[in-house]
Amino acid sequence: MNKRKFNKLLFRKTLDVNEEYRNIINGDKNLHSLEDYDRWHTRNEALKSKSAFLKKHLEQEERENSNGETAMLYFVERMENERLYLLDEPKNSLSLENQITLAKFIESSARYYNSQFIIATHSPIFLSLPQAKIYDFDNNSKVVDSWTKLKSMRLMHDLFMKHASEFVNP
Repeated sequence: MNKRKFNKLLFRKTLDVNEEYRNIINGDKNLHSLEDYDRWHTRNEALKSKSAFLKKHLEQEERENSNGETAMLYFVERMENERLYLLDEPKNSLSLENQITLAKFIESSARYYNSQFIIATHSPIFLSLPQAKIYDFDNNSKVVDSWTKLKSMRLMHDLFMKHASEFVNP
């Protein structure tokens, strides 16, 4: 939140610096006396490159995390030992790489820290977690003995098989 606040203030300052830039560019271009040299020099520098002018007069924006990075931080920072967690579609906004990272974290938390997870998901990454007990709510809450038997996983498998020749070994 502090980064966002800082970046909002920086945005406002950017508007002010842009106004200053316009005033310098549209200002008097002539040297009338030695006292005008600084103004004239600043104007010439501004004319060379607006982006260089802005960079020189503004602080750098602080990098904010993506939605996925923020979600990962949220999950990792809030999960503690021996708790029950209810997660609804944790894959939302997570890249495939972050889904794998979160799945490993969940697996470790369950194995080593006695945490339990109830996860509503369609993600093969989370469905394939070892020891997962899967309920198929598309099929009357039936317990499924393997995530690969879910209709959505079969459809995904069929899609990849249809395009198998497009996957070239590195």
